[in-house]
Amino acid sequence: ADYSDEQLRASGWSDQQIQELRGVPTTSVTNAFESLGANQQQEEEAGGASLPAFNCIVTGQVLTANDAWWQCSGCSGFAAATAIAQYTHCPTCNLAR
Repeated sequence: ADYSDEQLRASGWSDQQIQELRGVPTTSVTNAFESLGANQQQEEEAGGASLPAFNCIVTGQVLTANDAWWQCSGCSGFAAATAIAQYTHCPTCNLAR
């Protein structure tokens, strides 16, 4: 599933992580925002559409912006970094971490 940058930021991703995911060098994105005269900080819309919730593949709990997240490169599943730390393989697809 493809998510917008705003959705990823709201779920705890940093701009650098998003840029790496998109394969965009940091300087080109910064220059693009500056050339548009846009402020990089987005204001949260009151009453806007809710973002999808992601459950930890280890605990089943909903991951929040306060959690450190880990993502499997095999199945793209998410887990709380503290919950997955004891595992050597993804519990969903068995790919080595």
